[in-house]
Amino acid sequence: MLKILERLAVYTLTRVILIALIAMLLLFSGITAYNLSNIYITVNEAMDKQSQAVLDDMPIEQLQKYFTPNYLNNEFYQLKERYQSFDIISYEHSTKVHIGIPAPWAKEVYITVEDTITDIVPMPRQDDEGNDVKQIIPEWDNALKRLRVIYTDGLWKIDGVAK
Repeated sequence: MLKILERLAVYTLTRVILIALIAMLLLFSGITAYNLSNIYITVNEAMDKQSQAVLDDMPIEQLQKYFTPNYLNNEFYQLKERYQSFDIISYEHSTKVHIGIPAPWAKEVYITVEDTITDIVPMPRQDDEGNDVKQIIPEWDNALKRLRVIYTDGLWKIDGVAK
């Protein structure tokens, strides 16, 4: 009788442990998928809003949802200064996000982004005599960037460009 109770206890304990491991795996994979999708969507929208803020003069207040003050005070203002004196009519924008799988407990992630802007068309300007003035628009930095993304105030935000 004691042997049967011992086997029943071992059987029950192994099943409880197996169920607990499966539940933990499902929980971790759910949290990871949630974080992964939030980071991907945030970075895509952030790069789009950044290009609009720089080239279309969108208000900077709309960027605070996607970027930390550290990013806005450093990288964004440097970029904004390059295009401040130009009125842009149109441009082509695309973003490719290359992201690894973050740990479920991660509060900081590094991702690689290819933010490409081409075909920047400035608004035509004329001199005092009515002749068109040729404008030389600086090229957008289309290189791969490694961004530091942090979890703060319940949101994933871009904090800076890793050097």
